Amino acid sequence: VTPCGGAPAPTVVLAHQLCSDRTEWSQPTHDWVGAFAQRRVATLAVDLRGHGASTLWPDGSTHDLCAQASDPNTQPLYPPMVGDVQSALAYVRAKLGATAVAALGSSIGANSAIVAYAGDPTVAIVVALSPGLDYRGIQTAAPVQSIGARPALLEAARDDARSADAVTQLVASNPSVTSMVWPSGGHGNAIIDAHPEELARVADLIASKL
Repeated sequence: VTPCGGAPAPTVVLAHQLCSDRTEWSQPTHDWVGAFAQRRVATLAVDLRGHGASTLWPDGSTHDLCAQASDPNTQPLYPPMVGDVQSALAYVRAKLGATAVAALGSSIGANSAIVAYAGDPTVAIVVALSPGLDYRGIQTAAPVQSIGARPALLEAARDDARSADAVTQLVASNPSVTSMVWPSGGHGNAIIDAHPEELARVADLIASKL
């Protein structure tokens, strides 16, 4: 979505959580797309592979990685989600003429965004809602250490212990990373539903870096 009538604009790539899709980012209770548009920042919300409209593989097979989450044969299909985020970042630059880019992810999308960010020093900032140390093979410890003092915000809630512990460990490994661990709020964008004021704060933060 572009707020600028098709003119090049700073752009945020949005990566959803497992068993969700690109519409996650425009829900009434956490409308990131609308919030960024108000700040004259464009967005590209993608369906990660195996979700939404992205279920067809190059070999002609189809996979629903939510329905197949317990199938061990599909486990190798999750780590390439990082490539989905990398491709989206490249697309907004090459095809949309983005003047600057950022990444925002939730859950497995958060891990994917972190890894993509670590490998691309031209991305302005990453924000990760409920990241983990290892979501289905997408690991974040080494990438978080490698980003050094580049802008990064990791958020979690204590009632989502796995993500809260992951954020604590990741920040301990790289104290330059900014974090917010809420007493409660749940997982991913549920944090924003529980703390609606955070959407504007984070949107302002990202916009300030673009």
